[in-house]
Amino acid sequence: MPSPLQTSHLSVPDSGPKGPDEGESAFPYSTTSWFFLDEVDMNLAVKADIIVAFGDSITDGTASTINGDDRWPDVLSRRLHAAYGDDFVVVNEGSAATRSWTGRIHAGKPMAGGPARSRGSTAIS
Repeated sequence: MPSPLQTSHLSVPDSGPKGPDEGESAFPYSTTSWFFLDEVDMNLAVKADIIVAFGDSITDGTASTINGDDRWPDVLSRRLHAAYGDDFVVVNEGSAATRSWTGRIHAGKPMAGGPARSRGSTAIS
């Protein structure tokens, strides 16, 4: 993905796992693109809950500030950590230039799995 507006650091190709090594020399290359991964190995607290932010360009970070960590999933993560400590991990699964929802929501017709909303939207403030 070319637009997450976040610097990522990469290891040398075919250099093997770098999990325990957090030094800069293990990740000498940088990019502002994100890549599709098939697996991520994470060390989490036993009681940590994972929240996945799924969406299109607004979730991915289009038009946010480079390295500003100001995408809405970043704001959500900071608020959860401030309120509840490190019991939550927010994973950003946004994908710019896509449509994550192609249907229509009608005020008088509830969607399966949730209550009907008459108008407006819900915002986290």
